[in-house]
Amino acid sequence: MRKLKWREVVGGKILFGRVNDKNRDLLIFPDHLYDLSRGPYMEASAGVENIFKVFRIDGVWRLSYLDNPRAIPFSIKGTLQFNF
Repeated sequence: MRKLKWREVVGGKILFGRVNDKNRDLLIFPDHLYDLSRGPYMEASAGVENIFKVFRIDGVWRLSYLDNPRAIPFSIKGTLQFNF
């Protein structure tokens, strides 16, 4: 990894909030979409960046709201990025 100048990256994301009652009446939530009233959405990731100086590959683990039938607990995400 050092010879290729790749960098290991780790990260996490947390999303929390709520939709107030006034806006809840205006929004139409699909069955598979939650409004975060049961707690925050959390995910963790680990990956490698600087592949050919423009690509990044991450493994992403979903940590909450796993009871959703459409929830995918693990995914691989590729990104094209430019670092100056």
